[in-house]
Amino acid sequence: MLIYTSTYLLYAVVCFIICLFCSSVKIKRTQGLLVLAILVIINSVIAAFRPEHTPDTLAYMEVYQNSERIIKEVQISNIGDWFFNRSYYSIELGFIFIMAVDSFLFHSVRGFFFLVALAVSVLSISGILLCVNACVENKKKRIIWDSSNLLMLWCVYLFWGGILYTSVAIRSGLSIALGLCFIGLFLSGKRYFLSFCCIVLAMSIHSTAITFVVIVVLLRYMPVCIKKGTACMAWGICILCYLLGVGNYTVKIALSFIAWAFRLLKINAFSSYFTNIEFAFQKREFFVIIVTGIFLLMAYTNKKIISRLSFVVLIGIIISTFAYPIHALSREVDLFTCFVIPMICYAGMVLSQRKILYIKFVIPFLLVPQYVMVFARA
Repeated sequence: MLIYTSTYLLYAVVCFIICLFCSSVKIKRTQGLLVLAILVIINSVIAAFRPEHTPDTLAYMEVYQNSERIIKEVQISNIGDWFFNRSYYSIELGFIFIMAVDSFLFHSVRGFFFLVALAVSVLSISGILLCVNACVENKKKRIIWDSSNLLMLWCVYLFWGGILYTSVAIRSGLSIALGLCFIGLFLSGKRYFLSFCCIVLAMSIHSTAITFVVIVVLLRYMPVCIKKGTACMAWGICILCYLLGVGNYTVKIALSFIAWAFRLLKINAFSSYFTNIEFAFQKREFFVIIVTGIFLLMAYTNKKIISRLSFVVLIGIIISTFAYPIHALSREVDLFTCFVIPMICYAGMVLSQRKILYIKFVIPFLLVPQYVMVFARA
């Protein structure tokens, strides 16, 4: 485990150094794409050969070995049997089906881990690029990304959650990547069918992807745009409420209502989210609130879409503030806070070099919560 942890941390350091100095070195876009491809492949290889005792790895191996049998035996009589169904190892059937196809073709669980990590990385990058394109007011103007922006994008994603979502929470990672593509395609005003396919596939892989439907409505139709001062004030209130432990009371009230609603709707997909509750101050969640808020303010620019992205990120911060005792909600928080990544990437294109450098020096702090989730639990 020590070798695995050291390898990943060394890889992260290399990515940060490349991100820090790439703007000072003039390289062609094709060369930058080649460097990016090499970094993505290296990450996928590390994720593929993670030790068996790392979080969730043995569980996925077991499901992979039984995936073909499960798909052959499962009875699908209505749409509810496919979506929001975690009757098999608490994993959605869409992901089990992907496992079964890979098992039938390749019979290699390590190869499957590699392909999933690669797919998560490529789809995440594509989704973030699409979201950044949506920030351009002149839709006829195509964004020409230089190498430094692309490499910065990868570094920010890797430090935000790229390690977690390519090596541990791979279902969530693939679902989030598809959700980002869904948002980006929808906001572009074109390819609605492809956008629809992305969200359907995302929901079949992880039930929480339905949240992206709410997010796209907020980003497309939210009538109110928040200013930077308002966002700063809301962030400050969240910090204060977290320190005062307000979430202890809000969770107890909410759980009784949620249990009633799930029984009424006959939903069993999210019950595991409420089995691990700890009414105590959690340093990781507090750190997420602090660091995400810092990036939110540093990357804020006076544009309508950026304002709406800020509002979505703030929702994630609010969830952390008032629902932190529920550990599993960290995945739900990430569905909202992941939109700070396109904000940072867009800021990297329009802000001064000095401000961009400030942002880059804060990027390593994103790794702290992820380190706790990936390596401290092993």
